[in-house]
Amino acid sequence: MPDEPTIGVDERELDDLALEALAEAYATTPAPGLRQRVLGVAHAEAGAERARRGLNRWRSIGALAATVALALTGLLARENGLRRRDMAQLDGLAQANAELTARLDKLTIKVDRPQLSPADIKKFETAMRNNKASE
Repeated sequence: MPDEPTIGVDERELDDLALEALAEAYATTPAPGLRQRVLGVAHAEAGAERARRGLNRWRSIGALAATVALALTGLLARENGLRRRDMAQLDGLAQANAELTARLDKLTIKVDRPQLSPADIKKFETAMRNNKASE
């Protein structure tokens, strides 16, 4: 920390004594009301400082709230975009499902029991009689 400049004397102690002597020589009683004016100005400055700090605090809170609102808006927009994309995919799948269902409805599979002719029946009976493993 730099030393305070002296008033013309190089020795610090002598300089301090000279300043005290000047203060005592020219000291006068303060004007009436000076104390009240000084305290009033100090009080006003303190009030202004409190108001400034309060304003800065509210500005900080407002900036934080705006940041959160912007972030949430961005997330909401992203989710809406994803939802739209998913809905488009679901619509495409539903349409493909409807087309496949219509194609399946057109297909008719007829499953009947096979009918054997009397000649086939005789062949099977003969084969079963001649089969020695079945005995």
